[in-house]
Amino acid sequence: MANVYNISKFNLCNGNLDLDATGTDLRLLLLLSSGPPQFNADDATIQAVLAQTYHTECTASGYSRTALTGEVTSNDTGNDRTDCSANKVTFTSVASGQTIGAADQRW
Repeated sequence: MANVYNISKFNLCNGNLDLDATGTDLRLLLLLSSGPPQFNADDATIQAVLAQTYHTECTASGYSRTALTGEVTSNDTGNDRTDCSANKVTFTSVASGQTIGAADQRW
């Protein structure tokens, strides 16, 4: 994960982000391609991400924010990073007509 929002780091460190807790999960959002993707580490909410220029969430029929499953983390001390992965997400019945430019992960 190249970009991590500051609010995620804050909530992880103070214990408010517990992905093992019931009712807490990561969600994948699809953002439409209308220009170069932008990342602002200070965005604290989905609304803040969507307020960025070029960030519009997919509205195609059949799309919805999807919970990630099979999350696995590993500590890679040799490369000074933590790797996070999840099962492949597939959208099987999303209507055509929109070009997806980015995906965003949120809890």
